[in-house]
Amino acid sequence: GTQLTAWVYSGDGDGVFNLGVTPDGIGGRSFAVDFGSGTIAIAEHATFSSTTNQATESLTLPSGQWYRAEVEFFDGGRMEGRVLDDRLNTFGTVSFTFGSASTGEVAIRGSSGTVIDTIRQLYYPSTTDHTLPDFAQFDRDQGAVISQGSVRLIDSTLTGTNRLAASSAG
Repeated sequence: GTQLTAWVYSGDGDGVFNLGVTPDGIGGRSFAVDFGSGTIAIAEHATFSSTTNQATESLTLPSGQWYRAEVEFFDGGRMEGRVLDDRLNTFGTVSFTFGSASTGEVAIRGSSGTVIDTIRQLYYPSTTDHTLPDFAQFDRDQGAVISQGSVRLIDSTLTGTNRLAASSAG
């Protein structure tokens, strides 16, 4: 399977952060952390602005703190998302099984002053293979403030699905 992780700062407590995949840069699937409503969700995006939460869980995430968002993609179309604090204590977990695998480029989206740092992608060829995974990391020492507009970051040393696409909503 594949696991994506990112550190996200809740800012003023109203932002939404999505971490997932997009096959075409328009739609996709993501793990969503909604600081404003206090929910986490597995979401499906038909377009940039059309989102359906397939599974949700409520939780309390105090504002002004860093959290680790994790999403894991399993065989058979299952996605599982988790939120952890800076001591890696789990705040909440949500999962959903789609009818097909989630594929595409890594995609992130944030709003309302969401700050993102250290995005990682881990790939495990199989559950029985215990060798070190393929690894891609995108580090920003001070974090990157997601503001209005969109940006696409491509690391020329990475190929295929190890590309990072970032977008934001104002």
